[in-house]
Amino acid sequence: MEAKKVKSLDKYIDSAYKAEESLMLRYHKGISFDGLSKDDFKAISLKEGARICKFISYKDILIYIVDESTLMAGGTFKTLEACFTVAACKKKGYRKVAFSSGANFGSALTIYGQKAGIQTFFFHPKAASWKLDGNLFESSTAHHISVDKSEKEVKKAALLFAKMSGIQHVPEVEWRVLSTGLRAFLVFEYILKNKIQFDWVSQPICAGYGPIGFYNTAQKLIQEDIINKEMVPKFLVIQQEYLSPMVRAWKNRHSKILSEDI
Repeated sequence: MEAKKVKSLDKYIDSAYKAEESLMLRYHKGISFDGLSKDDFKAISLKEGARICKFISYKDILIYIVDESTLMAGGTFKTLEACFTVAACKKKGYRKVAFSSGANFGSALTIYGQKAGIQTFFFHPKAASWKLDGNLFESSTAHHISVDKSEKEVKKAALLFAKMSGIQHVPEVEWRVLSTGLRAFLVFEYILKNKIQFDWVSQPICAGYGPIGFYNTAQKLIQEDIINKEMVPKFLVIQQEYLSPMVRAWKNRHSKILSEDI
């Protein structure tokens, strides 16, 4: 009888790095984009670690937490997006970049921009300034522009500034999706190693790049016969109502988001 194949993520794991140290470096083999290599990520890596912890048992249901804060340089999972974005910017030779953010992503980009020697222009809604650490902007290369408008208008301001200044506006959507997919490698490595099944994954989302990246990576692993479709957790999301056109599109049975869903 033929021996049963043991499914493994080994082809995507760099054992020189622990997940608690850096998801970016441990799973860099799973990201193939525009010639970016481990050396590109290593050059600007700070802390991009995460871990899965048993939390509580509630009515015989085991609940685990994916800690994507205490081991991240930026304090949130947006650190992954920032690390990838700055590595891509450095690879492309960008010396100045502009971007907008409510708080977490912009803060992380500022941190990694300083590590890479890239001048950053962080556009931020004034109403959320309390979320920022002023120490982030002590460097002469880190600029904070507070705009007394909604987040949508803040992004327009950043785009206009980048265009008028002749600098790059970042990140590209594909960068965000690829980098957020790194957490899927962590989750499925844990599942395979511990021979357990997570029925649901739940998180709050804003734009939704996190779950898109997660399920894109899951699909890739299914296609490569590394995991089974049944191993992929269902998704429970918490989102602000005005940011949820996808939910309205689903309710209206649209195959894509239409103007009436926004």
